[in-house]
Formats: sequence, structure tokens, C-alpha cells
Amino acid sequence: MSITIEHERRRKEILEKALDVFIEQGFKNTTFQKIANRCAVIRTSLYIYFRNKKDVFNYSIKQMLAEVEAGIQKLKRNSTQNYIERLIAVFDCIIDKIMENRRLLIAIFGYLQSLVEKKCVS
Repeated sequence: MSITIEHERRRKEILEKALDVFIEQGFKNTTFQKIANRCAVIRTSLYIYFRNKKDVFNYSIKQMLAEVEAGIQKLKRNSTQNYIERLIAVFDCIIDKIMENRRLLIAIFGYLQSLVEKKCVS
């Protein structure tokens, strides 16, 4: 097995486990150490894949957006549909990806909520 494939597989495992930590702890209370503990690795090992917890969080979002973009590109190549059918297909694709990534959205909403609370306190 190629090292690149192994790194991508490991990166996805870290992202899955990190999402659990973000959901349980919230963005503010999540630390790189807590993510490492959930992944059963030492914290410095995470630096092979990510710079910090924000990088983990952002990478998760980028990955979901890349999946949405790939789905839309696939629809774009289907020229047999009219404009309305294509628009509906795009919305269906977006909703499908959102449903597949519910845990990420829970973490994002938690993060946004913490920003609102922080702003209200200031």
C-alpha cells in the first residue's frame, strides 16, 4: 500500500474521531491533546497531518465542500436535463451531502453558537 494512501486513510480516521470531540466538547473546549487521546496517538503525531485544532476543523469543512463540488460537477456533465431539473438536482446533491455530514454540521453549529455567545459577553 502506498504511503500517500495510508496518510489519507489516517487523516480521515483522525477527522472522524475529532468530530466526536468537537461535538462532545465544543470547539472552545476541544484541544489537540483531546483529539490525540481520542485517536490513541501522542499529540505530536497529529502534527504530521494538521497544524492545530482549527486546521482539523477547517479541513473537515473543506472536505465536505469538495464532495459537494464533485457532485455538482458530475451533474453539470449531464446535459439531458433542462434548467429546472438541473437546479433541483443541485439542491438534492447539496442536501444529500449535508445529510451525510450531519455530525460536521452539528460541530459547525456549536462553533457558531460559541461565537455568538462570545460576542454577547463582550
